[in-house]
Amino acid sequence: DIPSYSVCLTDNVVTEQEYNMALSECSKILSSYNIPHIKENKTNNLICIADNLPVEAVALFEELSAEYPCVLVLKSYFREYLNNSVASHLLGRVGKINADEYQEYKSNGYTIHDYVGKNGIERLAEPYLKGRCGLIKTAGNSALKTPSVCGNNVMLTIDYELQKVLEESLGTTINEIRKNGGYKTGGDAYSGAGVVVDVNSGEVLACASYPTYDIRTFSEEYSGLVADEHLPLWNRAVSGTYSPGSTFKPLVALSALESKNINIDEIIIDNGVYDYYEDYRPRCWIWTEKQTTHGAVNVSRAIENSCNYFFYEAGRRTGIDTISRYASMFGLGEYTGVGLVEEASGYVANPENKKKAFDTAKEQMWYGADTLQASIGQSIHSFTPLQLANYVGTLANGGKRFRLRLIKSVRSAADGHAVYESTPVVENEISIHKNNLNSVLNGMKNVIEEGSAKAIFDDYHVEIGGKTGTAQVGTKVSNNALFVAFAPFDKPEIAVCIVLEHGVKGANAAYVAKDLFDYYFK
Repeated sequence: DIPSYSVCLTDNVVTEQEYNMALSECSKILSSYNIPHIKENKTNNLICIADNLPVEAVALFEELSAEYPCVLVLKSYFREYLNNSVASHLLGRVGKINADEYQEYKSNGYTIHDYVGKNGIERLAEPYLKGRCGLIKTAGNSALKTPSVCGNNVMLTIDYELQKVLEESLGTTINEIRKNGGYKTGGDAYSGAGVVVDVNSGEVLACASYPTYDIRTFSEEYSGLVADEHLPLWNRAVSGTYSPGSTFKPLVALSALESKNINIDEIIIDNGVYDYYEDYRPRCWIWTEKQTTHGAVNVSRAIENSCNYFFYEAGRRTGIDTISRYASMFGLGEYTGVGLVEEASGYVANPENKKKAFDTAKEQMWYGADTLQASIGQSIHSFTPLQLANYVGTLANGGKRFRLRLIKSVRSAADGHAVYESTPVVENEISIHKNNLNSVLNGMKNVIEEGSAKAIFDDYHVEIGGKTGTAQVGTKVSNNALFVAFAPFDKPEIAVCIVLEHGVKGANAAYVAKDLFDYYFK
């Protein structure tokens, strides 16, 4: 933070005549420097008449205060952002306190002139970042000043360089897709998000949304940012909710295995068209695209090939209630605990949430077809990138779902001592049979080595487990692209989720993840 100076008048130590004389002298100084009067807000007999004073004017007002005790020069601080647009959504912004916020904060010593965190870390860490205001006691023609106290320093879990890699890769990848795309082939790709979490602690190492904005020029560019159809102010990583597509299939596989509706050695024959229901016969994607099938597949091969037919059958046997329960256990459709006020909860596709999502009784009905679609990550599933990253991290570490964290510690600005140290918190520890877990994770490893992400990670120097996802979001727009992954495979450290709105296919999102792994494992 850097200092900012204001000039104020207090009317309880002088006569009205003396006050008016002081105000006149102040106005002369302000006019000589072309400094505008601000709206005269009065708090506790203190009236601020100008702020953001240049240093030269500060010196003149200090001299004036010797002659007129009612003239006070006050020092405050404002944010100076050194890193352009890096982590703008995450850091959030500060602004003048509004009426509702004043009612919330006034018992903690805030005044109507204060600035407070509006969103992001600024809002989350407001209790730590807020210092203590100075005090001016006036008596007769003298004033006794008690100095203000700085707020604390908040240390984040974010890896700055990894954050930069994520933001740059999102922008480069999205722009490349749009440049090369056309109607329904990526020409409408403008936005996306990504998250990297530590699978063994719940620390968020990177969290980015694209397009972004320069937090230093936020106020000046606000009108344009609000009017931008691509919503650069929206934090898609935290507030955006997306259909997971095939990235949901490992969850369905695990819920089917754990509930003993399939087993790791069972073979299901992909016949192309799933005809269990007479009135609804969905097709495997490979039948639609190539008029062929995946043939005989077990659960690991089904994940590797993203075989819709297998997951229609596994999901139907397992049932939506069990699938929904496992999704919740892994934190899907639940707040992650990260603490940001703008975080969305999303929801899992199930009969209860379908009733909430639609208006008419007919629309609210749950059918067998809904279960089939939910089993391949379609239907009304809606999850944030934060949730998807944590879900994959929970798979990777064997079932420990951590509360996600952005604040690592808080240090005193005075002497650096620890005011607060965050520690890992396990929200849920899921008991998973080892063989079942290995079958799912091996399927995800095969996605990288033999499946849809092979071309991106061919002969990669670190073993990775992952899953691509392609989610249909309309008939006249390109599909969303998703990719989730963890690495290293045998001893996982990080989990990643990438979402590219209208990014066409999941493999496109894997390019962003590769950039992250390249940096992290360099």
